Formats: sequence, structure tokens, C-alpha cells
Amino acid sequence: MLRRVALLVAAFGLAVPGSAAARIVIGRGMFGVSVGQTMHQVRTKLGKPDLITQSAAGPDWLYVRPDLQLSFRGKAKRLTHLFTESPSQRTSRGIGVGSSQKDVMRLVPGVHCSALHGCVVISRRRGKVYETDFETADGSVLGVSIDLLTKP
Repeated sequence: MLRRVALLVAAFGLAVPGSAAARIVIGRGMFGVSVGQTMHQVRTKLGKPDLITQSAAGPDWLYVRPDLQLSFRGKAKRLTHLFTESPSQRTSRGIGVGSSQKDVMRLVPGVHCSALHGCVVISRRRGKVYETDFETADGSVLGVSIDLLTKP
């Protein structure tokens, strides 16, 4: 009996990091990275990006797998934007790409939906404003973005 419990604990321990990494955290991040992290912190977590482009505002990174686009802005080049179309990323209540707009409205606290702008949650933390956008079309989520709206 003790051996079974130990095996279950070990199996659960292995399952938790994978599920934690595959999670959208409203107003914070996804894929285990968070708005505000440095390029070094993101690279340590996700590895080398598949493509790096440079805009006037700062670098943009693309990870083909796991289908993630990132933007770094400001003098310190901190992460200010994340976007995915990956269905593997879900909120703690199971909302993500492929979810219905009705489920988003029902299961995402503080969300506001409109026909023009999809479903948006505005979060405030430590004097900064964050937007989590569940981009919808034809009643379902096509992509999820998280943005820092105020300057870092």
C-alpha cells in the first residue's frame, strides 16, 4: 500500500510541472513566462527562439513550437506582449484557443466581450495595467494575447 502511495505521489509530481507550464495566467503570462521578464529569463525558460526580428520599438521573438510570439520593449527590453494560437494553453478553468465565447464569458472572471473586440480582461498590479485578450471569431477563441498597457 505504501508503495502505491509513493508511486501516485511521484506520478503527480511529474504531471504538475507540465500542466503548470501549459497554463494561461490572466494578466501575467503563459508557457511558463510572464510579462516583465527579461530576454535572458525567457530564453532560459523556452530556449532559443526560431526567429528574431527587430522593429523600431524593440525585438520580437517567434517560437514555431510551441506557437508563441513575444515582444520586448523599453530600455531594459522586458517582455511586454505574448500571443498564441496554441490550444495547449488553458486558464485554470480550461479556457483557451477553441473555447466558445459563451464559456469565456461564463468562466473568466472580469471579462468583457464585444462583437468587435473579442473578450478582454483588464488587470491592475503594482501601478501597471495588463490586458488579456481572447480573440474570437464566429463564437470561438482563435488566439490569446497578454499585453502590458502601461510603460515598463
